[in-house]
Amino acid sequence: MKLGVHASIRGGVQSAPERARDFGAECLQIFTKNQRRWEPSGPITDEEAEAFREQIDEHGYELADTFAHGSYLINVASDDDEQFDKSVDALVTELERASKLDLLGVCFHPGSHKGAGEEFALDRVVDGIEAALERSPDDTLLLVEGMPGAGTQVGDDLEHLAHWMDALPADRVGLTLDTCHLFVAGYDLRPDAYEATMQDLASTIDLDRVESWHLNDARHPYASAKDGHAAIGDGELGLAAFEALLSDERWAGLPASLETSPDTYETDLKRLRDVRSVDA
Repeated sequence: MKLGVHASIRGGVQSAPERARDFGAECLQIFTKNQRRWEPSGPITDEEAEAFREQIDEHGYELADTFAHGSYLINVASDDDEQFDKSVDALVTELERASKLDLLGVCFHPGSHKGAGEEFALDRVVDGIEAALERSPDDTLLLVEGMPGAGTQVGDDLEHLAHWMDALPADRVGLTLDTCHLFVAGYDLRPDAYEATMQDLASTIDLDRVESWHLNDARHPYASAKDGHAAIGDGELGLAAFEALLSDERWAGLPASLETSPDTYETDLKRLRDVRSVDA
């Protein structure tokens, strides 16, 4: 795996590559806009996009390893038509902005059904993604992120991910897996259970659809359905789980970004590099 960070775009998207390099990251993920607002403050200009690409190159990164994370407001599982339509519009905006920067893809949270039912939500997500893809550039992947399962969230069950991958085109849609989300959703990554979990994963989804990982320890216990990221090795998952993941040839070369805290990024990356070098 390539070990990266979610880098701030404070000062503009072009500032993120240098910030990621300062932490010692090998790849990066960014927001392209304020993640808690529906609309961006303005378009990404040609000058900003060119400056971003120049900074990616200058700091030794690859655009093929660089992703955007979509807005937290998106909920294409919703039965509320207004929220659904706004979420589809937001996905289109995210894909357009990522395409402008030549990023490989955009990962996003599929959302919650809020009482409408799981069966409804699974098909609703397909409808939302299909609607967004019809209006978006075809050079940028849309990556559904596996979720913890809090409340009425969908995407916490591997069968949910399989449903979406079976229904949607492989050249447009893939997956992002999060170590914390998997663990609290009931998929154990600790050494004694790791291989059984991977076999479960491989028998349910096509592993080639996994395009990126998020590396986060978990503040809450196994199968708790509670999200909360901890520094690597300081949570319920523990460092040995990441050693198992980083030694797994199935994930060799994939970009994997921290979403812990910038305050711990350097320590987190060092711990991950140390266990990766032991495995190597």
